Amino acid sequence: MSDTPKKLWNKNFILLVQGRFVSLFGSVLFSVALGFWVLDKTGSGTLMGTIMAASALPRILISPFAGPLVDRWRKNRILVWSDLINGIVVLAATVIIYMNLLEVWMVFIVAIVSGIASAFFSPASTAIIPDLIPPEKMTNAGSINSMINSATEILATPAGGFLYTAFGAPLLFLLDGVSYILSAISEMFIKTKHHDHNDAAEYSYWTDFREGIRYALSNVGIRNFFFLAAFMNFMLNAAIVTLMPYFQRTEGLGPEKYGFAMSVFTIGMFMGGLIMSLVRITNKNRLTIEILGIAISLIAFAISLLFGYTWTLILFFIGGLMIVVVNVIIGAVLQLVIEPKKRGKFFAFSSSISAGLTPLGMAMGGIMSDSFSIPHIMLIFNLITLAVFLGVMTISAKTRAMFHIESEETQPVVNPEN
Repeated sequence: MSDTPKKLWNKNFILLVQGRFVSLFGSVLFSVALGFWVLDKTGSGTLMGTIMAASALPRILISPFAGPLVDRWRKNRILVWSDLINGIVVLAATVIIYMNLLEVWMVFIVAIVSGIASAFFSPASTAIIPDLIPPEKMTNAGSINSMINSATEILATPAGGFLYTAFGAPLLFLLDGVSYILSAISEMFIKTKHHDHNDAAEYSYWTDFREGIRYALSNVGIRNFFFLAAFMNFMLNAAIVTLMPYFQRTEGLGPEKYGFAMSVFTIGMFMGGLIMSLVRITNKNRLTIEILGIAISLIAFAISLLFGYTWTLILFFIGGLMIVVVNVIIGAVLQLVIEPKKRGKFFAFSSSISAGLTPLGMAMGGIMSDSFSIPHIMLIFNLITLAVFLGVMTISAKTRAMFHIESEETQPVVNPEN
């Protein structure tokens, strides 16, 4: 594809969205099956959190090294191979679980391999979007992706809870493996331009790798924000990982109500994406909306388990809506300010920084779920996160300044000297 795309809903963008829809649907089913399978087999929240951490850790460790390769390889091919690898591994696990031979250590292997594939898929899927759509449609694309993802989880999460209760983990494993294969087939037909680089003889991977690190850390405001994001991810994942044990252990709840609660959360996300696709965010209100969105979402999650199941649903809806508002703004800003040839390196390294403490948070949340009141964990962790976020945003003018870009149409580029 040599020319800049003229419209948002072109063939390549539709294929990307379609592939992600199918893949995400299966992934949600798999995550529900995996979590409750581990809890039913071992009764250990600690082990469940550790497996989730094992899935996240390879992605965090490998992503910075994958970034330079993502910039040089064709991103559509990376998407295809990542989904194929995930599909093959999960289908192998499906065969083993149907034979009643699946053990917890095998689940660790599946989680690690999936994390490695995701280390390449995540930066590639982010970096490819500006090549598929007009630059002035970046915010709209972020909103649409969020809506598609939310709609998928609205359907898949309650379906996962119901199917797990009715049929157990094997069926959900099978559906996940098939979804990855179908997603890969869809992505095979994506056509996009490949940015030119130096000749292979002049190419040094480690020079490119160091350049990616330097570029990602060169802007003070963005750098501060990603370190803040690392802390927030640690705290929030420690809290969120306790939800599955909470629903499994609390009388009157269980997998089906967990699925419904998470569906309500994603309905909120869908509504947030719909709202963001219809409104225009400007320099004047971008930062204010970002701060309010994070504050409202964290307060909603903090008190979500304190007043009964009905209030949990209401507060999950509010939290989901505001989380999407926050993420769409951040995503659009970063997509617009990064140079095209450096997007892969930047998003790989920056995502590694922002998610660096996620596995530790998951593991800690699993451990704490076996020893402390889960509603109190949700309350304390979310309020601490809010206090730290407001403190950083108050103190750091350069972190606030990253949200002020001249115009979405001009595609501003980060100046390393800022």
